[in-house]
Amino acid sequence: MKFIVLLQARTNSTRLPRKVLMKIKNIPIVVLAYNRASNKGANVMVVTSQNDTDDALVEILTENKVPFYRGDLDNPLKRFFDSLKRESDNTIIVRLTADNVFPDGALIKDVVEDFCTRQVNYLLCNGPKCGFPHGVSVEVTLVKFIREAYHKSTSAKDKEHVTPYISRKYGINYYKSKVDIPKTNVSCTIDTLEEYQRISELFDTIDDPNQASIKELLVLL
Repeated sequence: MKFIVLLQARTNSTRLPRKVLMKIKNIPIVVLAYNRASNKGANVMVVTSQNDTDDALVEILTENKVPFYRGDLDNPLKRFFDSLKRESDNTIIVRLTADNVFPDGALIKDVVEDFCTRQVNYLLCNGPKCGFPHGVSVEVTLVKFIREAYHKSTSAKDKEHVTPYISRKYGINYYKSKVDIPKTNVSCTIDTLEEYQRISELFDTIDDPNQASIKELLVLL
């Protein structure tokens, strides 16, 4: 079950600029997201832009020995397409965003296994519909569908969010959480300074933020 995790990151966020460089328990958010996604041995790569606004991000990735690819700033779909040129059509691709620090390697593997078992073209684990708080997001598809989307997408939304063309054409199949957690309406997104402070305080109570299970984090949340 070969799969590649692409962690989408940039520093010119309009809601909370440079948030992926902010630190949680003294770890830059983008590095924490990478560490947690790869903590069960998955092949993870950060896909960022070649724009000079992301030079500081790349410096941090380099210092922490995090693999990365630099591509188009304004067209993340092209960035994904270009980063996958050496992969076969049937390679499984997992899409994460770098401000999404709750998913761990175990969750990612479970979502990929569900994708394979159900033999669907696109699987989404995202928020309350899947039994998680808003902000827990994992998307799974195949390289060939990323390529199809790149060649056929025309709208700015499709290019910015990478997978809308795929979900429209092939439908959305939802992953259902196997994690038994208290139901809650709270969010674990990091889009504002207040959200960052809340998530940072949560991780301060964790001994090892890189290895803590998503269940442990969600119970604390």
